[in-house]
Amino acid sequence: MKTFKSVMSVLLLLSFSFTALISCSSEDDEEIIGIDISGYTIVRQEAMNTAHVQDVVKLKKAILEHTGAELTVKSDWLGRNEVLDESGAEILIGKTNRSASIEALSELEEKDDSAYIIKVTGNKIVIIGKTGETLRKAIKIFINDYIMTSKGSNKLYIEDGHNELSNVNPDSIMFSNMTEFYVEYTTDLAVPRKGSKLSYSYETLIQLCHNGEHNGTLIASHAGLFGNSSDNGYKIYKSTDNGNTWKQISIAIDRTNAGLSDNTLQPCLYELPADMGEFKAGTLFLGGCSRGNSRLGDKYSAVTLYYSTDLGETWKSYYTLATGGSAESRTGVWEPFFIYEESTKRVYCFYSDETGEKSGKAAQKLVYRYTTDMKNWSDVGIAISCKEEDYRPGMISIAKMGNGEYYMTYEMCGLNGCPVYAKKTTKLDDWGDIADYGTRVMAGKKSMGSAPWCAWTPAGGECGTLVVVAHHMVDGGSSIYGTGTDMFLSFDYGETFVAIENPIPFRQLPNSKCGYSSFVGFSEDGSTMYYMNNPPCSDDENEEQAKVVFMRIKIW
Repeated sequence: MKTFKSVMSVLLLLSFSFTALISCSSEDDEEIIGIDISGYTIVRQEAMNTAHVQDVVKLKKAILEHTGAELTVKSDWLGRNEVLDESGAEILIGKTNRSASIEALSELEEKDDSAYIIKVTGNKIVIIGKTGETLRKAIKIFINDYIMTSKGSNKLYIEDGHNELSNVNPDSIMFSNMTEFYVEYTTDLAVPRKGSKLSYSYETLIQLCHNGEHNGTLIASHAGLFGNSSDNGYKIYKSTDNGNTWKQISIAIDRTNAGLSDNTLQPCLYELPADMGEFKAGTLFLGGCSRGNSRLGDKYSAVTLYYSTDLGETWKSYYTLATGGSAESRTGVWEPFFIYEESTKRVYCFYSDETGEKSGKAAQKLVYRYTTDMKNWSDVGIAISCKEEDYRPGMISIAKMGNGEYYMTYEMCGLNGCPVYAKKTTKLDDWGDIADYGTRVMAGKKSMGSAPWCAWTPAGGECGTLVVVAHHMVDGGSSIYGTGTDMFLSFDYGETFVAIENPIPFRQLPNSKCGYSSFVGFSEDGSTMYYMNNPPCSDDENEEQAKVVFMRIKIW
């Protein structure tokens, strides 16, 4: 697989919107005439690596599933005394020894490495790519455009004489299950004033899905660290062109907790998916951590809730979900995260709570409260509370996956490097034994640490794609030396992961918040990934200010 270094000019990839050539039709439309392949054989070139052979198997299975035709696969190898017989009907994959393949290959000679050809000539269907990587993408295109669009009856949705000589996306990366990622757009969302010593972090974003004509609008925010009073509160940004341009539209300030509004951290944006109490579906909510200012000695903390009924133009702080002490005393409350449970019609707010004590030592645990009206909240429930006194799970995020499971990631401070751990459940109020702190998230021998975030999309194969990001590498280096952490991807609901280069790389600066608490989310249809990270503002190695960079990535 190519590394992101080889495609860094455009960067990463990830996209699932199949390019099926299906047009809207009525019941009166004529049946599309395709090629009957019931008597065909799939012939691949003998010299193929494992990935290509697996792709051929996927093609065979797709034909059976979508057309009903069960074809045989063989290579083009000939024995010493065997004579080539080209009379049979064949689907030719790669640079086979058939004359139809050789003729088609000649059409690619003057083309660049991204070129491929899908051609029907006589009783042969030819699929060739200029390179091995291009061939893989050409096979995927053939599956998506001509097999998955078929209507059964042993027919492929492709006609006699078809000759498709085109180019694949050279800057995308394809994984073993044929999932492709590629970067579609990148821009700076927020840049702190130069010389202010302010850094931005804790990015958060939602795409509106329950606001009628405003659906598709992006709303984003972040926290300002090490700043002055002019940057307090949560700046709210809006984009109506899928992230190409952004405009700050408001600022959310905690007016509920007097004296705690001067230092706000860890925002989490949320759009209400259904009517709850007096709040209508589409109401925007924000949870954040308010801390005491310098006059109060940073002795207090509160998880504060805000809402907006005008698409983020104005905000009202209205509820204090939890209160605690300071970070230094390890008695605070931090890092809220919202998630809706359809089966119970509840909104949960998870957060980190270190207000309790064990054996005289402060111990942080992951807790939650839930509501059915956004005003009256349940008693505190516990998701994880480790037996070890010094273990501190925190920075929780949860993704609902297509198999019905919830996947929860969190940092496990107290262990070297605050490694990322995970647990699964099918019920948000039941995480099993609360003393069981789960499984370390690993990609081979690699693991990440601190400030994780996870998200899942149905794009990228039958199990979709689970994405986990974090702040630094704990085991194993990043794929690009010295540039923060990798991104981990799973195509089997979090059972295994692969590591890829971070699409927004950042330098690991001492005592810096660069790359800290990045964000991953998906569009409503799952085909677009929204990724935000906070790399340094400049290339100056002595510059530690961090900005917020937004990236739109396609998955297909």
